[in-house]
Amino acid sequence: MIKSDAPVGAMDSGVGGLTVVQNLRRILPGEDILFYGDSANCPYGNRSEDEVFELAMSMIRSFEREGVKCVVVACNTMSAIIERIQRETELKLFSIVESTSRYVVKLGLDHVGLIATERAVQSGAFDRTFRALHPGFTLTANSSHELAGMIDRGTISGDELEKEIRFCINKIINDGEREKIILGCTHYPIALESFKHCYPEIEFINAAEAQALTCANWLNDNNLLRRGHSGKLCIKTSGGPEVFSRVCTLLDISQDTEIISVSKL
Repeated sequence: MIKSDAPVGAMDSGVGGLTVVQNLRRILPGEDILFYGDSANCPYGNRSEDEVFELAMSMIRSFEREGVKCVVVACNTMSAIIERIQRETELKLFSIVESTSRYVVKLGLDHVGLIATERAVQSGAFDRTFRALHPGFTLTANSSHELAGMIDRGTISGDELEKEIRFCINKIINDGEREKIILGCTHYPIALESFKHCYPEIEFINAAEAQALTCANWLNDNNLLRRGHSGKLCIKTSGGPEVFSRVCTLLDISQDTEIISVSKL
């Protein structure tokens, strides 16, 4: 039986998922949140599907032991194989790929650009989900081998980062998409100002809020909202705590937050 006072789980390959946690804390202030950030193995987007699956299942088993009431999968690479992961657990999982796709379709768009990790783009998960929701939808996608890892190491501005941003997005622009581009990795919004500095004319879509709303609606529909409580955030990371502390401050989610380094998630 799921308990309403159990924490909400959230997981990512590193600090990127904190952009989703930021929205969860704003929309669900009464919920305790347990976040796993696997920085020791970041980025997932350059790994094989089997590697990503094994890393994801390690975190899922930990969530099961912790007794969370659901898990927000704040990683596009893991969300690309969400069906495979979901078959191995009874926990309710929320895919950021699906949440992002539904959000974009509701905006009434027929075509957007996408920048994401190699695994997320190669899997075709975004394209399949968009077409299932809107058969005429078209997507211009390009991947980055470096961005997620750079941001996870704390590089959120500067010439090196902007060079990589331009290298990846110029391909999308050259293929005809110039107006709206999805930041298809939860790491990217941490460096949003750098994206805007490079391309002030482009609207970058960050659907972290959409995923948080999807989770909130499910909790409400299933009478699992925790009320009359001030929520706390516990972060467990397989990497060092310094970058997590810095990003928590940047995203204004440092209050009532504990950061713990562990050898394995």
